[in-house]
This record gives sequence, C-alpha cells and structure tokens, in this order.
Amino acid sequence: VKRSYTFGPAGGGYEDPVQERERQSQSSSFTSTEVQDGAPVLSILQPRPVVLQGMQVRRVPLEMPEFDLDHESLQESHENTLMIEEKAKPKQYYRFWVLPGKWLRVRYDRLALLALLDRNRRVGENVFSVMLASLVAFLGFLLLLQGFFRDIWVFQFCLVIASCQYSLLKSVQPDAASPMHGHNWIIVYSRPVYFCLCCAMIWIFDLSGRAGSLQPFSLYGVTFFSAHFLLCVRDMLIVFALCFPVIFLFGLLPQVNTVVMCLLEQIDMHIFGGTATTSPLSSLFSLIRSIVVAALLYGFCLGAIIGPWGDAHVPVLFSVFCGLLLALSYHLSRQSSDPTILWS
Repeated sequence: VKRSYTFGPAGGGYEDPVQERERQSQSSSFTSTEVQDGAPVLSILQPRPVVLQGMQVRRVPLEMPEFDLDHESLQESHENTLMIEEKAKPKQYYRFWVLPGKWLRVRYDRLALLALLDRNRRVGENVFSVMLASLVAFLGFLLLLQGFFRDIWVFQFCLVIASCQYSLLKSVQPDAASPMHGHNWIIVYSRPVYFCLCCAMIWIFDLSGRAGSLQPFSLYGVTFFSAHFLLCVRDMLIVFALCFPVIFLFGLLPQVNTVVMCLLEQIDMHIFGGTATTSPLSSLFSLIRSIVVAALLYGFCLGAIIGPWGDAHVPVLFSVFCGLLLALSYHLSRQSSDPTILWS
C-alpha cells in the first residue's frame, strides 16, 4: 500500500516542534542492548508505525499491473471450460432397431449420427447411389462366384467392395445456397464407378478368352486379341482391383468426369478430327455433333458412289457432298464446344 498524508482540521495544519524532536530522538536512538533476550529478530527489524500529530493517514491500494492474456491462454481457458461442460452433460444414446421389439443402444445422438453419415439432399442422387451400390454388390458377387479369388484374396476383395459402398454412404451433394457449395461431391463416385468398370472388363475378357471367338492380329510383333493375351489382361485387372485401397489412398486415378471427358475427346479427335474440350458435357456434345454431321453426309456420299459416273460430268450428289463437307467442317471447326452458347 501507499501512504498519503494530509493535514487534518484537528491540528490546524501545524505540528508541535518539541514533540516532533522527541519522537525523532526516540526513533533514531536505540541500541542492541534494548533488545530482550529471546525476542525474535524479525519483530525488531520491522518498521514501527509513525503517528503524526495533526495529520490523517490514508491507506491507498497500490496500482496493480495489468496482465495481457495472450491468445493461447484464452484458448486454453476456453477449452477447459468446454471440457467441464462436456463432462457435465449426460450421455445420450440412439436406439438402433434390429428386430421388432429388439434394439441396440448406440452412443450417439442424432446430430452425431448426421455428422458421421452425410445426407443426400436430392432424390435423384439417392436413387443413383442405391443403384450404384447394388451394382457394386452384384458384380463383386459375380466375380466371387466365378472363383477368381482364393484364400486371403477373398477377404481383400470383400474389403474393396466395402470401401466402394462406404464411399457412397459418405456422398453428399450440397444445395446452391449451402455454405458447402464448393465441395467436390463427384469424387465420392469415382471408386464405385472404377470398380464396376474393372469388374465388367474382367468378366468380359474372361468370357472372350475362353470362347476364342475373336480373330487375333499382330502389330509390331505383338499379337492382340489372342486367348493368351485376353487372359493376361484379365489377370492384370484382377490385381489392379485388389490394389484399390492403395491406389485411392494416394490418388493415382483421376475423377470419373475427367476420365469420361478424356475418352470422348480422344474418340472425337482420332475418328472425326475434333478439338479439345473442357468438360464432360462439352465432350459429349462435340462427339454427338460430329456423329450427326457424319450421318448427314453419309447419305449424299453413298448416293454419289452408287449413281452412274459420266466421263465428262461429275454427279450432282457428289458435288453436294463436297460442298456440305467443306461448309460443315468449317462450321464445326469455328463453333464452340460449349452447348450453352449455342442454346443461348
């Protein structure tokens, strides 16, 4: 504490100099002989209170220093408060019905279950997820029934099936007004779609290799579509399917929409001479556009070839075919691959 001295009205603002000198002499002249034997030293060393005549003593508390609490201490105090509140809350359980009249207690409330398993917000997405999960189960059962997997690999293949179906359970498509609108919801369909394609190709290559109906041919010394070649491709796809957990853990495969876009784009480029696209919708639109134009020109070309050709004149249908081919090809080369522009 700090002591502040103010003159009081009793003393009139003056002090008696004689009494003041006596107090000073008493306070300043004491020797060690005045200390009694056995008296504690601390009581001697402590300062004696001085009473001033005509003055009032007022005790004022010291100014306490202000401590700046940093962000970490505030965070720790907030976490401790939350932990205390969580301990105070009662445990909540969810009744999971197994049989009529029989249920199990699951230590989750409704909000915790919603956080664990996401909800699909649209009917079409629910239908597509159920159909895709059913297709995964059917194709997996078909491959297990054919005996492609033995011993421990049966368990590994069942894990792959379970992971594909669980990715569909976690799928969620947010609304446009939702704060999760930027969430990439297509990626959850990549694993089951890849699984279905891989299982279908395994089944097709196995049937083709055992039937031997395809005519093999050689290209640069490599024989394609022989029975041995088809069975080797089937075995490679089986190993590829078993490695799905590691492949998708490291993200070695692109999304389904990217694969569809690249496949349709390459078909349009190598068969119809198309150009690059930027989305699956634009690649599908470009391929359908090229097929429609080719089908339109096919009739004029076939009619010109079948018709009689003179020595001096070219058939009219062939001239129409050449004119349409040039005009439509130029139009396709200058047209945008985005169908929304054409629609607008």
